[in-house]
Amino acid sequence: MRLTVDDADAFVRELVTSGAPFERLTVRGASLEEAFLALTLSDQAAPAAATDRSAS
Repeated sequence: MRLTVDDADAFVRELVTSGAPFERLTVRGASLEEAFLALTLSDQAAPAAATDRSAS
């Protein structure tokens, strides 16, 4: 199973304190490509929302 979370530290703390069984947990940071896509997709959504508001 793969999960993507914004705050890995908080997620792991919550997982441990929950008592849920888990094994072989691996935590890694975003790759350069993943970070780039996250930034550019966020930037593309903002101008569209601004355009929609000004058209009303």
